[in-house]
Amino acid sequence: MDLFVEVGQLCRDLDSFLRERTEITSPLLKVQAFERAREWMEKLKSLKRRIEGQQDALIMELGSLNAVWLAAPPVGATNRRDALPLARLEQIYWGVSYLSRWSEQIQERLVQLSF
Repeated sequence: MDLFVEVGQLCRDLDSFLRERTEITSPLLKVQAFERAREWMEKLKSLKRRIEGQQDALIMELGSLNAVWLAAPPVGATNRRDALPLARLEQIYWGVSYLSRWSEQIQERLVQLSF
């Protein structure tokens, strides 16, 4: 949840900077905006690394669930569903989904900053 708030706030602040940057006409202010853009890029890259770290952790956990799947009762057994970590699997799915979306949003803004 903290990451959700952080990504949202960073993207809103950056979007504001990007709008302001399009209105700059002075060469001196453009240089200053370029320096600020570099700072934004560092913030975004740092946040993207954290997001990717969390994605990697979830994917590793997903891989560890293979053993549970293999040890579960056979397909068709009445107790198979109870033996499988389906709720955790769904949580991992949603976690990776959100993290992927945030990573894409950050990548889009990195591209915008590079112009």
